[in-house]
Amino acid sequence: MIGRIFFSVFLTLFIPWSAVSDMAKPSSQNKALTLSEEGGKAADAKDFITAEKKLKLALSIDKNCVPAVFNLAGVFMATNRHEDAIELLKKHINTKKSNAGLSYRLGEAYLATKKNAEAEEAFLKVLEIDPRYPKLYQRLATVFLLEN
Repeated sequence: MIGRIFFSVFLTLFIPWSAVSDMAKPSSQNKALTLSEEGGKAADAKDFITAEKKLKLALSIDKNCVPAVFNLAGVFMATNRHEDAIELLKKHINTKKSNAGLSYRLGEAYLATKKNAEAEEAFLKVLEIDPRYPKLYQRLATVFLLEN
């Protein structure tokens, strides 16, 4: 009984009730990340319609959710909507200049549309950010071979 009273007093004095109710709710960032993960899994299963819906919903909750941007661009590319991927990635790269993954995916989208000079620029940006990015040197070599 005394323990219960002490706990109630502790909660009343030290933890505001708004914080307690906030602890029970997932943050919008967590919700966006969860939706992004679900969208990524749907894309892996080739369910691009579900993937696109979940990823767009994630971005409507948190417009800066990088995994959702990355995955949605991947869905666009998998459904031959490379220009949509380019537009989405350019928009977000302008606000997140140091993200190697977004820049790499942009290079991939440019490469798919045969915009080799733009692809080279995107891959060189990745090189500046993260010289160890997987498959980066293969893509740079591909671009250099295509340009010559």
